[in-house]
Amino acid sequence: MSLGPFPKFGLIAAISLVLGLLIPGLIAYRDGVFFEDTFQQHIPQQALQQLNAYESRRVALERGVTRIDLALRNANAVNLTPSQLTVLLSLRSSYEAALKAGKPPLVLQPYLEHILMYLWPIRYCCLFTLIVFFSPSGTSFSRRTMLAITPLALGIFVFVVWPLWARNLVELTASQGRIVYAYANFDVDRWSFLVQQCNFAVFAFLLAVIWRQWDDFFRGSSKSNGSSAADFQVVFDPEELNRVYRAFDNWLSSVVILSIGFATFTAVFWSLILRYHDHTYIYEVIAGHVLWFVSVMILIRPLKAIWGQWHYTKMRARSVLLATEQRVDMLEAKLEALKDLQPIGPWRIGTATLTVLSLVAAPIVQALLK
Repeated sequence: MSLGPFPKFGLIAAISLVLGLLIPGLIAYRDGVFFEDTFQQHIPQQALQQLNAYESRRVALERGVTRIDLALRNANAVNLTPSQLTVLLSLRSSYEAALKAGKPPLVLQPYLEHILMYLWPIRYCCLFTLIVFFSPSGTSFSRRTMLAITPLALGIFVFVVWPLWARNLVELTASQGRIVYAYANFDVDRWSFLVQQCNFAVFAFLLAVIWRQWDDFFRGSSKSNGSSAADFQVVFDPEELNRVYRAFDNWLSSVVILSIGFATFTAVFWSLILRYHDHTYIYEVIAGHVLWFVSVMILIRPLKAIWGQWHYTKMRARSVLLATEQRVDMLEAKLEALKDLQPIGPWRIGTATLTVLSLVAAPIVQALLK
């Protein structure tokens, strides 16, 4: 029995929440990195010493301000001279300036306060939605196809996680630019780190499935277009116009959904880089944008083939009309009608381009505005 669209989407949402939210959350809760009050027990000793030193200095400054305020309130009783008052006020100003300028040397991110708890469910939901609802026509999968996808998924996995491995296994101290200590770091909770690797493995496999679907669609489109190009009358066929239109709509919807998944992914790292100035995440941002770009290029290939073939057929139709039509008035009317044939208007192409560029810029903008 086939499920309808709403039950399918409900199943996708449930799977996404279990894989991306429930399982990582349970592991983090079990290991004591779920809440902030227990999270500090798991960070490295060197980082804890840095935090304690910062906290001791902050408390000392606050106590200094309190003592000065008390002295100023009792200035008449203790007969403070004007010069002594000036010194106290100057000292109080310096303490307040130090408190305002002081920032924690490290940023702690337990599971409950980390944006990753939203990232994985959104990303899974986007990828499953593309596979189930926006799979291009003419694509199917067998066990052999799935096995063939495995090397591609492995390549995607290694490409996306090598910066994470380098950051967790090499750049482990503040002297190397590290500021953020997150629950899924290798030196904080190794089980959460392992779960994160599993999430990336599932992500890589789903992305490989999408790449394979659209590559198969591209190959099928190229073959079908090659056979239909001989008949120039196809350019006047409403079904052909509708095919190009539907191909564009499906591509745009797919790119938007895919970009939402990648935007949430890159937004995490842009936020850590721009807000907290932890530049150890820069390679992960680069890897994320490279995969994003490659995915969009793979999705655009069949559309480009369909669009290019339609324009080729349109030019061929024009050549045939010029060579065969004897009546000038009919020739002009047909050429004018041919010129007006445009399954995808410039405004739609412009809107699509603006939408994709906005999604690419959104992670950087949101990080800068916070």
